[in-house]
Amino acid sequence: MAACKSSTILPTAINPPPADLAQPCQKIPKLQGKTGGEVLPYILSLHSIYKDCSEKQAGLVKAWPK
Repeated sequence: MAACKSSTILPTAINPPPADLAQPCQKIPKLQGKTGGEVLPYILSLHSIYKDCSEKQAGLVKAWPK
């Protein structure tokens, strides 16, 4: 039995992730007002931003070679 042996297994090429998943997450905008009419749309837009980013991250994990 040899202690050192050359490996014949070649590393597989990793395909780049899909273009839509490779894009960075959208930057969070600054809150411009302090009234409910300004805060509520801001919070809803934050929810959308975080949801989109979360879905991208989940897609990258799913696309990662196993």
